[in-house]
Amino acid sequence: METVYVSEHCDCYNYQKGDRPQVETRSGKGGEEWMIRTYDDEIIFVTEGRLHLFYQGQPTVAVPQGHILLIPSGEQVRALAVRGVCMTILRFRMQVNMCERFSLDRISDSVIQQVGKFTLLPIRGGLWPYLDALEVYLRDGIRCTHFFHIKLREAFMLLRAYYSREELFTFLFPLLQDESEFADSILRHYRTVKKVDELAELSNYSLSGFEKRFKKVFGMPAGRWIKQQRTREIFREISHSSKTFKEISGEFGFYSPAHFNTFCKTQFGAPPGDIRRQGRK
Repeated sequence: METVYVSEHCDCYNYQKGDRPQVETRSGKGGEEWMIRTYDDEIIFVTEGRLHLFYQGQPTVAVPQGHILLIPSGEQVRALAVRGVCMTILRFRMQVNMCERFSLDRISDSVIQQVGKFTLLPIRGGLWPYLDALEVYLRDGIRCTHFFHIKLREAFMLLRAYYSREELFTFLFPLLQDESEFADSILRHYRTVKKVDELAELSNYSLSGFEKRFKKVFGMPAGRWIKQQRTREIFREISHSSKTFKEISGEFGFYSPAHFNTFCKTQFGAPPGDIRRQGRK
């Protein structure tokens, strides 16, 4: 059965139209590579094929068909589809809460010592029909923010139902660390500041303490990271949004069209008009 009142769905301000929706399906051909940059926490379900991940000199993480992977916010990971791969991606930025009667607090030290950077879980039980249903909803154009929020909560309830405390602790460990809270704070606030010391103040750190903590969590100085994020966002806005160049330049604080044009040529090797035409192709 087809979705009814399609135009009402698409015109609603709760309809997710961006390139990073809360729920997404993605496929990749064998040999295809791409970068995963997480602005939110992401759970990736590999439903077909095989995926390899390469992360900052760490051993290759092989994710076979029928497995789940968690990538915390603020990460950059290179992905390779070893064979044709199909994935369902859930993006969220909320406290992990399985249910009011369930806690991950009582975990033995022996389990904590086994925790690695990335932990895989097999897809079990009711998660398979859950993923099949998500694919149908997306295909039918159901992309409501409120609906996605409900489906995210359902995913965590299913994790609670089919996995032990020990399995869930090792899988969700990156979200249970203090670094995750720090990274979430940075991702919420960095767009609202112009200087690193303002971000340090919002995070309740001295500038020296903030720089030390930031480099530990993000792997580079705060100023360089903010510049990289800003540059990526500008490129994405030029390539994929319908905003005018005047709107984009004003949004990112350029004092004149010439200043914005020079920035694009320096950073991207082309003026904004050429970048947009190439992106639409």
